[in-house]
Amino acid sequence: MDAKLAAATPEDGQRPSALSLAPGGFTAGSGTLSDTVMRAAGLRNYAAARGLAGYGYLPVETVAADPPDLLLDKPEGGGTSPSLANRLLAHPALARSVPAERRPVVPGALITCGTPLTADAVTLLSEARDRLLAVPPQVAERGAVP
Repeated sequence: MDAKLAAATPEDGQRPSALSLAPGGFTAGSGTLSDTVMRAAGLRNYAAARGLAGYGYLPVETVAADPPDLLLDKPEGGGTSPSLANRLLAHPALARSVPAERRPVVPGALITCGTPLTADAVTLLSEARDRLLAVPPQVAERGAVP
């Protein structure tokens, strides 16, 4: 676990923003496991930067108008049952502002509860950060991330 965390620690000081957004706009701000994982991966927690401490909600309009660099996604896609809360993550404005290429998949089991596997979430996010920063600025402005 220590080796994974040490390998994920960026040395360049650049900290793109990342947001963990669950169905209904539920998110994690400062003082949460998600915040700690993001910081360990060299990211800035979008929700914490907007003053959210603990857990709370961010409106999709806020996120779409001033999007994070990365939006954490779960392989289960926020749930399989049809509901308005689940559809939020597929909102057209959110899809335009944070395209699929900038939505790293982080399985909920890695970030929901602190275990040794949480280091794997740090690794996934660190790799997403590196991919994002490897894209030339003019390409990144168009929303393309390899």
